[in-house]
Amino acid sequence: DAAINQAVLAILPTKESNKYLYYVLSLKKDFIINKYTQGGQPNLSAAIIKSLRMSFPPLLEQQKIAQILSTWDEAIELKEKLIEEKKEQKKGLMQRLLTGEVRLPGFEGEWEEVRVGDVVNVISGGTPDTNNMNYWNGRIPFCTPTDITSSKKYIMKTQRYITQSGLDNSS
Repeated sequence: DAAINQAVLAILPTKESNKYLYYVLSLKKDFIINKYTQGGQPNLSAAIIKSLRMSFPPLLEQQKIAQILSTWDEAIELKEKLIEEKKEQKKGLMQRLLTGEVRLPGFEGEWEEVRVGDVVNVISGGTPDTNNMNYWNGRIPFCTPTDITSSKKYIMKTQRYITQSGLDNSS
């Protein structure tokens, strides 16, 4: 049970309905949002949802389709759980290997403590003047913290680009 306000739309199942509708709506989600939610305050009204036309096979077939897709969801959920467990195992292994707590076979001797700046070049970026439009919307990728945190491992594309003039006039 829950209470909702006018900005929330609930779809309540009937006796005949099952997860089939959930999967149909999931499949068509982007289409529905793009088609029906223009304007400053995007909103899907009950009238819009009620007017959507979708194909429904006989109830037993709906139930079988939903059962198959639910099985896939469960398998995906299990794989995601295993991936999270592997990430935690890797984190523990990293902790032991990168602190010298565990040594690899065939390696011995003391680890040397050095400053990071003595073994790599550390540089800091700079942002071109954001008020100067001659510096922006060029072809040179401009990497921001958002690009770094939203990427998985490698940054393949940035949200912003600068011009050569922007590059020349930033630190």
